[in-house]
Amino acid sequence: MASASDKYGQFLDNYFAKYPEKPIKTNTFQYALRNSSVLTKELKGECIYVCLQHLLQSDCPDNLAYIIAKKVSNQVIEKLKQEDTASNEYESSAIAELTLQTTYEICQSSFDVLSSEAASLPTPPVYSACGIKNTRRKMEDHHLIITSLNSIFNLTDQPVTQFYGVYDGHGGVTASNYAAKQLHVRYVENDSSDLKTCIQTLDDEFCAKATKEHLHCGSTAVVATVTKSEINIAWVGDSQAVLIKNGKPVELTTPHKPERPDEKLRIEELGGCVVWFGTWRVNGTVAVSRAIGDADHKPYISGEADTVTLPLEGDEEYLCLACDGFWDVFNGTNLINLVTDYMREGGERTGIARHLCIKAKDKGSTDNITVVIVFLK
Repeated sequence: MASASDKYGQFLDNYFAKYPEKPIKTNTFQYALRNSSVLTKELKGECIYVCLQHLLQSDCPDNLAYIIAKKVSNQVIEKLKQEDTASNEYESSAIAELTLQTTYEICQSSFDVLSSEAASLPTPPVYSACGIKNTRRKMEDHHLIITSLNSIFNLTDQPVTQFYGVYDGHGGVTASNYAAKQLHVRYVENDSSDLKTCIQTLDDEFCAKATKEHLHCGSTAVVATVTKSEINIAWVGDSQAVLIKNGKPVELTTPHKPERPDEKLRIEELGGCVVWFGTWRVNGTVAVSRAIGDADHKPYISGEADTVTLPLEGDEEYLCLACDGFWDVFNGTNLINLVTDYMREGGERTGIARHLCIKAKDKGSTDNITVVIVFLK
C-alpha cells in the first residue's frame, strides 16, 4: 500500500500535468454562481469551498486538501486586505479565480511543507458521496464533506470533528450553494455552538442576501458533526439522516412537511395556508415547511432546525445523509439491504453512494439525488 507521502507526490505530478501553467484567466462557472456577490464575512467559506472542489476533482487526498485549503483561504483574504479597498463586496467569479491562482502558487512553492503537515494528521474516516442530476433540468443539490474541521480552521484545542452536509435546493441553486459554502464556517466561528443556532443564523444571512439580490430560492439541510464520542444531527426540510446501528436502521430525522399536523397548525396560526397542488405546499408554492432561504415565504417557512445528539456506543456501522430524491423511494431497511448486497458482491466502500443513487433512479426517482455514507467502524 502506498504511503501518504507517495500519494501526495502522485497527486502533485498529476496536478501539474493537468495544469502545466498558472491560470491567468480561468473558467470559473463550476465554482462561482453567475452574477453573485461575496461579502467579506463570506470570503472564508467561499475560498475553502472553491479550493476543495478544485483539489478533489484532481483526486487530492483529503488531509492534504484541507491543509492546502487552509493556507489558500488565509492568503486570499490577506491579499484582499492589502488591496486596501473600502469594498465589503466582491464578485464571486473574481474570488474563484483568485482562489484557483493562489492554489496553484501554493502547490508550486510550499508543497513539501504542506505535505509534511498533512502526513502528520490522523487517517481520515472512510466515506462515500455522490450527487446526480437525474431527469431534472438542473442540479440543485449540493453536499460538503470535511473529515477534519480542525485541520482547516486550526482548531488545536478541540476534539477532531467531522462535518457532513446535504443541501437540497428548490427554486434555484443559490441557497443550497450558499449553505454548502458557509454553514460549517458559521459552526466554527460560533465556537462550535449548537447547529440549530448556526442554521438559523445562516437562514437570516441568506434571506438578507436574497432580498438584496432578488432571489426566490431555498434549500433543505441535513447536517451531521461526528466526534469520537457522539453524533450531532440538525435538519430543516425533508432531507433525512438514518443511522445503522447493530444491524438495524435508526431514523434520526422527521421531515418538515407542510401536511404534518404540527407544521400545518404553525403555518396557519401565522396567517399562511397549506394547500394541495400536486403535493401539499406552503401557500401553494413550496413543498417543505422549513428551509434555509425562501425569503418571500417567511415566517411560514421557518429556518428553525430540529436537532438530535447520540452518544457513540461502538455498535454503530454507518450513517446515511440523503435528500428526498433517495428517501422518496427507499427507507432505512431498504438501505441496509442495498448496502449489504453491494458489499457482498465485492463493492468498494467508496463507491457505495453512487450505487445507491443509481438504485434510486432505477426505482423511479426523477428528482436530483444526493447520498452521503459515513462509515463509523
